[in-house]
Amino acid sequence: KEDLIRNGSEITKADQPKLYISHITNLLDISFESVSKFYRKVGYWGLVEIKLSVEQILGLLPIPLVGKNAMRSHYNVSVNNIENHLSWQMVTSVANLEDPITRQRENVRLGKDIHWSFGINLAEGIIIDHLKDKNRWIDEKGKTAS
Repeated sequence: KEDLIRNGSEITKADQPKLYISHITNLLDISFESVSKFYRKVGYWGLVEIKLSVEQILGLLPIPLVGKNAMRSHYNVSVNNIENHLSWQMVTSVANLEDPITRQRENVRLGKDIHWSFGINLAEGIIIDHLKDKNRWIDEKGKTAS
């Protein structure tokens, strides 16, 4: 469980609390890697079901990932059209989570689905660029790309 509301300091009426979708993407990346390490340690190699949910999001302003040359204000997300609870799930294998290339493809796919739930059609390249900025992207040769 993680608190996703980000506002710097105290929440005031003039400053609407924000939900940075990039924080969810970052948590997914780290969680996928942790899950693969856990299952390797216990010796499990089968399928896993991953469930993610965010709750109590009414009144929050969703802040999407954006490209380097775009402005967040371009995305006009109406918080009135968002459910108070959103959830996503996926089934994958431990082998997919262990392989860094496949794991990041799963992260990109789920990241796009999360943005879509907020009414944002996000290009895969924006998520990839974000992961590269965080030094979390592995190129096809297995090296960290930035």
